[in-house]
Amino acid sequence: MSVKIQNFTVFNKEVSIFASDLCKYTNSSEMKKYLPLFLILLLPLFACEKSDDQELLISRSIIEMATDEDITNTAIPPSGFYNPYSYAGNVKLKGQMHCHSTNSADGNYSPSELAAMFKEAGYDFFTITDHDYITTEPPGNELIWLCNSYESTQKAHLCVYNAGSVLKGVLSIEDVIDYQVYKRSAVVGLAHPGWLKYPVATEDLITSCKGTSFVEVWNGTMNTSLGENGTGAWDTMLSNDQRVLALAVDDLHAAGHLKKGWVEVLSMSRNRNDIMFALLKGAFYATNGATIDAVEYRSDTITIRTGSSTAITAFYGMDGVQLGDKIVGENAQYRIMGSEKYVRAVVENKGKYCWTQPVFLK
Repeated sequence: MSVKIQNFTVFNKEVSIFASDLCKYTNSSEMKKYLPLFLILLLPLFACEKSDDQELLISRSIIEMATDEDITNTAIPPSGFYNPYSYAGNVKLKGQMHCHSTNSADGNYSPSELAAMFKEAGYDFFTITDHDYITTEPPGNELIWLCNSYESTQKAHLCVYNAGSVLKGVLSIEDVIDYQVYKRSAVVGLAHPGWLKYPVATEDLITSCKGTSFVEVWNGTMNTSLGENGTGAWDTMLSNDQRVLALAVDDLHAAGHLKKGWVEVLSMSRNRNDIMFALLKGAFYATNGATIDAVEYRSDTITIRTGSSTAITAFYGMDGVQLGDKIVGENAQYRIMGSEKYVRAVVENKGKYCWTQPVFLK
C-alpha cells in the first residue's frame, strides 16, 4: 500500500508529502494500529494560523489521502477504490449541520431555544450556522456541540465548520475556501446549490468549489422539491473529480422547519471528534425521513440494506446516470463494473428519501 497526501497551501507554500510503501513491512491490521501515530507525526507539516481543535485538523488531513485499501478487510477492492462506510462505527447519531438562531437577522429562536428544540426532536448533536456570525455553544445545551460554525453569505452560501473567525467583505467562493480550509483548517460545505433564488453556476461547481467537503443535496427550508435540490450539483462535482459528501439539513429559521433534513452518522463514539472524523470520511447518510440499516461492500458488490419491504433503491454513477433498474425490498445490490467512477444510492420509502455517500473508483 502507498499513501499520498495531496498538495496543501499553508502560509502560501505548497507542501507535498509522499509516504511510499508505508506498509511494506506491515499488514493491514498493523497499519490501522499505527496510522494515528503516523498522522500525529505529520501534524506539524499541516500547521496553520489557528486551529481550535488539533484533532479536527488531523481529521481534515485524512480525507485528502488517496488510499488503495478498503480497511474492512472483507475483500480486495479495485485499485483506487474508496468505501466511506469502511470507517463506520457502531454508534448511530442524528445530527443537524445547518440552522439559524436570532444571531441571524431572519432567525426566530435563541441559541438555547434551538438546543432545546433539537433535543426534543431526538437529535444527538448540532451546530448553529448563523449568517456571517459565529454562535458558540448555547447555555444549558444538553446535546453534543459539534463545533463553532457560520454561514458565509457572499457569492455562494457556504457553511464553515470548525470556524475560528468570520471572513468578511465582498468574497468569491475561492476566497472563503482558501482562507477557511487551507489557512484556518476549517471545513466548508456548499449550502443549497440548487436554490432557485441564487443557483450556483456549473462552472463554479467544477472549478471554484474545489476544497469543499460537503454539499447539501436536501435543504428542508429552501427547497420544496427534489428538482430544486442539490443532487445535480453533487453529481457535477463528483463527475469532475471532487470527493464531496452529501448533507441533508433543516436550515431551520422558523416554526415548521424542524426535522426537514438531517444526517445519520455512524460514529465510533459520542465524542465530537469521532463524529467529525466519521463525517469527513463519509461514514454517514443524508436523509429527509427515509432510513437504511447498512451499506456493505463484498468482493465487487455494493449492498444497501434498507430494512423495509417497501423501500425503493436506485444506484447512480457518473453524470447522475441511473445504473440498472430500481430495486424494491429490504436488500438492493449493485455489481461494480469498474468504469463507473463513483456509485451512490438513493433510497425512497413512502415519499421520503435517504442518500448514501459515494463509493469511489479510481
